[in-house]
Amino acid sequence: MSSIVSAVLTILLRSFFTHVHPQWPLISEEWMYPQRRQYFHIQEPLLCTIVLSIAARYAWSTTQISRQESLDISKRLLRSAQTIIQDFIFGLDTQESQKRVPFGVIESLLYLVQWVCVRISRLYPLLNPHL
Repeated sequence: MSSIVSAVLTILLRSFFTHVHPQWPLISEEWMYPQRRQYFHIQEPLLCTIVLSIAARYAWSTTQISRQESLDISKRLLRSAQTIIQDFIFGLDTQESQKRVPFGVIESLLYLVQWVCVRISRLYPLLNPHL
């Protein structure tokens, strides 16, 4: 995730909390505030990656990020999320796998099922009803 510019991350988080979170408010709003964002990836790496991926997938309709750039960012983040999930499932992430399943993992999987599987064309009118 370090290859994605900080300004883009801010745009994506803002986009997520503006357009996705009101429709499906699973995660804590504490991550919406700039002073907490720096801890989001540290405390909830999978959830943060999924949130950014969902936001990137739809950000092109509401920000200055191009559609292709938006989809490329989303794909890279989903690949990263896949690695985190596999490491967790197979016990390769020893810190997390030693504990009980963190709530952030459950939230992440719910977001994956609800939002990543939704086609962009189906959600686009919800994000920008003026077009």
